[in-house]
Amino acid sequence: MKILQRTFPAHMAAFLFLLTASLFVGQHAQAATHDITIKNGDNLTISVFTGDTGMITTDLTTITIPDSVYSDIDSEPATDEDITPSTPEDDPSNPGTNDSETKDSEDDPSENKDPAAIEKARQEAAQKYLESLRFDYSYDNHNNTIAFDTTNHSFTAQNPGNATITIRAYSPEDSWDYSPVFTATVTITVTVDMANVTLSENAYTVYLSPMYYYGKKKPYYNSSDTDFQIAVQNCPYVFYPNATNSYSSYYDYDDYDENDMFQYNYTQSSKVSIQVSLSNNIFNISAGTNTDIRKTVTSILTITLSGKTFQIPVTFVPVTISDHSCLLVKGKKQTLKVNSNGAPIQWTSTNPKVATVNANGVVKGKKIGNCVIIGKIGNAYVGCAVSVTTAKLKKVATYATYMGTHWKYSQALRTKNGYYDCSALVWKAYKKHANFTFGSPGYPSVALSEAKWCNAHKRMIKGGFRYKKIRKMYYNPGDLIFKSSNMKQKYADIYHVEMITGYYCYGVSPEGKPYIDLTWGARGPGYGVEERSLVGRPLK
Repeated sequence: MKILQRTFPAHMAAFLFLLTASLFVGQHAQAATHDITIKNGDNLTISVFTGDTGMITTDLTTITIPDSVYSDIDSEPATDEDITPSTPEDDPSNPGTNDSETKDSEDDPSENKDPAAIEKARQEAAQKYLESLRFDYSYDNHNNTIAFDTTNHSFTAQNPGNATITIRAYSPEDSWDYSPVFTATVTITVTVDMANVTLSENAYTVYLSPMYYYGKKKPYYNSSDTDFQIAVQNCPYVFYPNATNSYSSYYDYDDYDENDMFQYNYTQSSKVSIQVSLSNNIFNISAGTNTDIRKTVTSILTITLSGKTFQIPVTFVPVTISDHSCLLVKGKKQTLKVNSNGAPIQWTSTNPKVATVNANGVVKGKKIGNCVIIGKIGNAYVGCAVSVTTAKLKKVATYATYMGTHWKYSQALRTKNGYYDCSALVWKAYKKHANFTFGSPGYPSVALSEAKWCNAHKRMIKGGFRYKKIRKMYYNPGDLIFKSSNMKQKYADIYHVEMITGYYCYGVSPEGKPYIDLTWGARGPGYGVEERSLVGRPLK
């Protein structure tokens, strides 16, 4: 912004200056004063801090007085006062005065002038000339670097950057301002006093929330970002709001904007990504991963703010939990363990009536049902789906899972040990651990007969299978899902049965909401079931 000032009411200029300057009082705890005397032809640069003040004074003695100012003095004839006889011979009344010498003196008036009087006259003429000069103060003041009063030529440093003040003086005869008799510039470089500035955090740990596939002990880690803030402390200046930076050049004063106030970079850029913005002396930092990090990684974030450099180690810690699916007998306990890197864990239960958890991760089953135990570590979450059940149903579900993951599927050998098909798995699990045979004590029943038995004994769940009931954790370990090729006549052609063995929490959202799904005796995650399929609950 280039400002040109010639004339302005003095009282108004002073008022505006004081008003503007008052907005910045207190920015610099010990504001300094920088008074400058500038000479004709000078091109000065001074460095100040925000909040500092100063006054610019022009040295008028460095202005060359043109000869025309003295022309009248040099050509003015002598007066009686100018001539002071020094000897009797010089006295015109003295008859002995030589007529030729008197005539010669009258022909050369300069010989009759007093040098002191001439010098005094010249000084007065020069002073009058200087007072008649017209001064212009123009300045480039990008980003309102300074507040400048053109009346008393004082300034207050406001914002980092450069302000260049150009001073010119013109004689009254130079009405078009063609030939200045005085030209000088002063560039004021304003920075922030960072001597006592610190950051609220010298290091930060980003905890990565795990995501699990059913049946997998090792999690993977998504690339969702973690947002956190680090405050700039003891700073005499409030940096521009919403300033962002993408490796811009530092302190480009010729083309200043708030992005030039800081720069940053970080290590481990192939594995992690860090974004930084600055708003009202708060660094807003977003940190995430570029790859599936399985081991702790530390990235060194380097931020340079107004010339001062800070290094902040940002450590990315993948968090794991000992179990993400748990069958717990009512009244029993189980401890969940988390590698929190020493950070405290905040444990909660989505349904404390079903299961509680204490500060040490000890879970206790309270009543039959299902819930999720959630642990919060810094910005990350872990979760374990807990199904509180009976001792019999826990054994039934556990044995079904064992068969489905260790035995071979074979319809031809379904009756033999080490083999199963869908209905044989259900029959063998219930018979071995609950002495329950679906009306067929000596031979594994088929899916249709198992469904008919549940229906005949009023063991079918009203409404059947609904995906929204999974989110509500409505189904229990040991429940049976029957698939039919004719949904209008469901008992006419039931061709398949699967056992629900519980739930698993495969992750927790950044807002703390658990992601859950069902576990199955012989099926993996995402096993599809048609809405309103029959659901039996042989044992409660």
